[in-house]
Amino acid sequence: MKRILLIAGLLLLLAIVPVAAADQADPVVINLSKWYHAHPMATTPGATGELVFKSPRSAVFVRQAAAGTNLPPHYHSNVDEMVYVVEGSAELLTNGEWVKLQPGDVHVNPRGAVHALKVSHAKGVKFISVFTPPQPANGDMVLIPAGEPLQSPPGLLDANPAAGLVVSLKEWQSAPVGKTAQQFGSVSMPDNMENDGLKSVSIIDTPRSVVMLREAGYGAFHRHKQDQADEIVIVVSGSARTVSGNNSYTLGKNDLQIIPMGTDHHMNLMLGENIRFVSVFGLPEKSAAVQSGKLK
Repeated sequence: MKRILLIAGLLLLLAIVPVAAADQADPVVINLSKWYHAHPMATTPGATGELVFKSPRSAVFVRQAAAGTNLPPHYHSNVDEMVYVVEGSAELLTNGEWVKLQPGDVHVNPRGAVHALKVSHAKGVKFISVFTPPQPANGDMVLIPAGEPLQSPPGLLDANPAAGLVVSLKEWQSAPVGKTAQQFGSVSMPDNMENDGLKSVSIIDTPRSVVMLREAGYGAFHRHKQDQADEIVIVVSGSARTVSGNNSYTLGKNDLQIIPMGTDHHMNLMLGENIRFVSVFGLPEKSAAVQSGKLK
């Protein structure tokens, strides 16, 4: 089967791959509402964005795509991609079906999973993309020629579960995180891991990343650091004070926090406070920390 390796000059994506930032070691906190206010969306089809963090394990982009944007079926040959929808909507092709993406939805596209995107919403779509690891300099998108099966080469897809997935905000909020074997769409969630007021459920893991849906209340959680992973946090609802290294921040809805590997951090929540967020862990390789439940 003939495939075309997408090169860096592909016009549709040129605007969303800016000059790469140097590897970073400092925490990053971005209020997404303020970022989008300062970066008005283009009036012509296409995607734009900014690389806000890069390390050997992960790259984080704040992005937006105007109405009329159309990204044809493709897969990634080296990296996983996690997408979080901030505002607007789009249609996503995943596992052979078109699914509508809306604010608060989480889409995980592991290496080898074929997907496509089209934007018809008049106001476009605003979203976060996390790539684990960063894409190589010449890109890693492989287009599926028209008329050919929507599948990648055997052995490339190594995620658990072995498919792309979408978790909607509505489904997530209707069933509290941590409920045993809860179901989001067609994906059954495993039992929860609970630690110091923090409830987490891993929705997908690969040798390159782990994505968790999480909820924290009073008492969450002790100071710690990731020795083998970057942690990218996107707040869905609620608020908390977080301490990363020597810096303290108050996180609220649509805040993005990036905690590089080796940075100590913790959250402080007062009685009655609650925060719900997505954590993406960018790994250098499959880690024993994932299997033993030590990612926190």
